[in-house]
Order: sequence, then structure tokens, then C-alpha cells
Amino acid sequence: MSIDKRAPGVFRFRKMHKGKAYTDTFYGSEKEAKKAHEEFIYGVRRGDYDKPRDLTFQELTDIVWENHINKNLEPNTVITYRNCLDKLLPVFGKKEAIKIEPITIEKYLNKLSKTYEPDSIKLFLAVFMLIYNKGVLWRLIPNNPFSGTISKPKNNKMKRKNNMDEILSIEQISTLINAYKEKNVYQRAGIYLALGCGLRKSEIRGLKTTDIDFETNTIKIERQINSISKDNYKIEGEKGPKDDSYRTIIAPEFVIQPLREIIFARKIISKDGYIFFNPDTQRPVSKNFFNYTLKIVIEKNNLPNISFHDLRHLNASLLVNDGTDIHSVAKRLGHKSVSTTINTYLHGINEKDKNIADNFDKRFKEIEQKNIKSK
Repeated sequence: MSIDKRAPGVFRFRKMHKGKAYTDTFYGSEKEAKKAHEEFIYGVRRGDYDKPRDLTFQELTDIVWENHINKNLEPNTVITYRNCLDKLLPVFGKKEAIKIEPITIEKYLNKLSKTYEPDSIKLFLAVFMLIYNKGVLWRLIPNNPFSGTISKPKNNKMKRKNNMDEILSIEQISTLINAYKEKNVYQRAGIYLALGCGLRKSEIRGLKTTDIDFETNTIKIERQINSISKDNYKIEGEKGPKDDSYRTIIAPEFVIQPLREIIFARKIISKDGYIFFNPDTQRPVSKNFFNYTLKIVIEKNNLPNISFHDLRHLNASLLVNDGTDIHSVAKRLGHKSVSTTINTYLHGINEKDKNIADNFDKRFKEIEQKNIKSK
């Protein structure tokens, strides 16, 4: 039940009763509205009102929001869902929930796909499904008309760039590093951790102050912030690294410096010890925290359109091209097996192997020529 102030002196009453929505509009003062609302509630229970209509999508959303999303989900997830609903409600809010046709949703999602990535479209669909599934579970609507009827968008992923030259040149890497010197220390530290240590974004978000040893310049990777299951729903939470890749790595000084600044100079740390956190929620930053700044830097400096994860590949490619043995690369990256590293960075490894073969061939010919001359 609720009282919504629609305008000065105008109030909307809303009451759910036996799975149906009842509404009424009242004109008067706020004090009068409270008394009228009580009479409205009793009137609904007595059956004084006309036959109730079906819930609108807005009303169904409000119920699910108040009783599940805002109550049970993590703050970052709540914010993400709110952003989605800000797009959906102006289009579907006034329509009766059970009368929205699957084809209508399909056409709307296809329209969004022209400006949004496939993962974002999947999120819009997930919000629809959550609201309707809860509506069915709570017997607010008879069924979910979208279950199994709407196609999930396919990820049209570009070919993975694993060779260093396909990601950024040395000059472009220099441009990127220098551009981040002008950014705030949190953005700088995050990008350096990916580029200098090959950490996954989820692992960076999960770092705590206790994971950094400034005497040895080591970083422990003991957790990640990623999707976890809670009450049969996927939310953002803390869990172990991917493939149980717990590890300790030595970080370059340029990576350690901004971390030192965050922890010692600024002393702005969350109550749970997270290094990268939202001061309002005290929770780790969202997975898009680093993406926005990277996009701005790329556009401003006319750099190739790379993703944050490409920085991890760039780190590995630099190591391979500098002659680091593949076992050490696999260990730093947290790969489950060396074969993963070999398959992923085969081009760089083959180039090194070819150089070895070419150099040996050159050396062999030199030896061979010496043998001919001696005769």
C-alpha cells in the first residue's frame, strides 16, 4: 500500500489485495489524504470498489522493487537495475503487465541493440524476466508471457587480440601511460595493475590493503568481485580467483607507486579494506568504474579501441616478446594450465621460437663456412 503525491494537493492511493491492484485519486491536504487513505484501505477490503483491473507494468515493478530488488540485492546491482528501469518504464509503465506481447519486447530490444552492446541488451531482458518471474511466484500475474519466447542477443565479439602489435604499439603504450598520469590515483592504479601485472578487472576490484606488501613489492591475489548466486539470483559479490588461481606476484615500481599513494598518503580506505571502493556504499567499485575513463583516454588520444581486458593480454604479450619463459607468464596471469597460455599467446611464442631457429640457422651457417674455409 502507498500514498504517492502526484502534484500539490493531488495524491494517488494504491493497494494490492488478493493479487489485484486498486487505485484512487484524492484531492486535498496531506493531512486529509492520510485519513482518506485509511478509508480507501478499508473500502478495498470490504469490496466497496469496482472490479479491480490488472496490474500495470509500473505497479508490478514497484512491488518487486520494494519487496525484492531494493531489499535483497547488492547496492551496485540495485543501481544497475534502476538504470535499466529508467529506460523501460517510460515505454511500458502504463501498459497492463499481462497484455504486453513478447513481440513488442523483441522489437524494443532490437531497437536498443543499435546503440547498446549485447551484454546490455541481455541485462534489459534479465530485468524483465526478474519482474515477471517474481510476479508469477507471488501470484500477482498468472504467467510470464516472455519465458522462452524472446531471443537472447548473440555476442558479436571481435577476434581476440593477443599479439602485442595487434593491441597497441610501444609508442601507443607510452601515450596511454602518460595520459593516465593526469587521471586520479584510483584510475591510474587500476590501469597500471592490468598493464603492469596482468590482473583481471574482477581481481583488481577485489584487492584489499592487506594484499599489498610494500617492503617486497608483492601483491596477493586471493579474491575477485564477480557474479555470485544469492536466493537463486546472480549478484555482485566476493569469491575466490578464477580457476582458484591464488597467487602472489612481484609488481613493478610504477604499479606500486599509486597504490602507496592511495594507502599511505590519502588514507581513504573502506571499512572492509577494499582499495577500490564506492565511498557511498563502502562496497567495491562497479565493473564499469575503469571502463569509462579508458574510453575517454582512448578517444582523446586517438588510440585503437581496446577493452580493459586487452591490457591483460598486452601485459602477457610484452612478457612473451621479452623472452619470459611461458611457465612464469602462466603463473603471473593465474592461468589454470600452461597450455592455456600457449594457446592464447601462440603467435608471440611462435615468433620467439622462429627467432631462435633463425639465429641458430645463422650460427650453423657461420660454423659451416668456417669448416669450408679450413679445408
